[in-house]
Amino acid sequence: MAFTYATILSSERYLAGVLVLDHSLKRVKSKAALLVLAAAALPEHVFRTLADLHIETRKLDLVCEPPHPRPAGRYGSNCNKLQAFGLTHYRKVVYLDADMLVCHNIDDLFARDHGSAVNAGGLLSQVHHWIDYDSGLLVLEPADAAREAFSGKTPPLSAGDAPEGAFLPWYFPEWYERKNLHLDLGYNLCVGHLDRYCQLYDYRFTEDNAGRDGATIKAVHFKGNVKPWEATGYQDFTGQYGKAFRLWHACLSELLEGQSSLNRSYGRYALRT
Repeated sequence: MAFTYATILSSERYLAGVLVLDHSLKRVKSKAALLVLAAAALPEHVFRTLADLHIETRKLDLVCEPPHPRPAGRYGSNCNKLQAFGLTHYRKVVYLDADMLVCHNIDDLFARDHGSAVNAGGLLSQVHHWIDYDSGLLVLEPADAAREAFSGKTPPLSAGDAPEGAFLPWYFPEWYERKNLHLDLGYNLCVGHLDRYCQLYDYRFTEDNAGRDGATIKAVHFKGNVKPWEATGYQDFTGQYGKAFRLWHACLSELLEGQSSLNRSYGRYALRT
């Protein structure tokens, strides 16, 4: 297969997210499968769960960390997504963060140029200074990128930078000027900005307004501390923000149907009220 979706699983905490991401791709009838780049040190039951669901998994030593004043925690684990640059046996890779939900088929991304991504906040006045892209979704041509991505050429980082947030704009310095690399917001809408984008730009989860360009929410990014698999009381969340959490849990519930072993481990996530 020349194309694949890829995600990183560096912590068991994100396993539920990976399972739902994979199922969401399947339910929109994606022609490309999800490849999980998983930390080799994860417990064996994690790999059994992925294998039981026929999710292709590659064990890696996820230790890709450029010199950084704060290498621990998410700063180290975020840098691991650079592993996607090394998938050179694929012609095109669409990298997705594990805390995303695909709502509509996004296979058209495989026709987009290397480096295509979304500026997930820049249209809002409070974050107008955000001119770079959100690396939660990124179109890559690894055969062209890998030589430099793993050459050890990493920029100096400040204490406030997440490694991939500093490295990737440095790797694609022309991104802001190259408008052909700018994907529609609907491919990677941050859940925290969802209501504002729906109010200001008329984004919708359904295809009811399919005739209007850029109006369909194709993927939601649960960026931030509130992950849907950990959110208590999500049914009381309001607006489009709340709808996104309910859609995630509906996808999980669908996945769990008929999966007795999965239900024992993950049924609690679908039953939170």
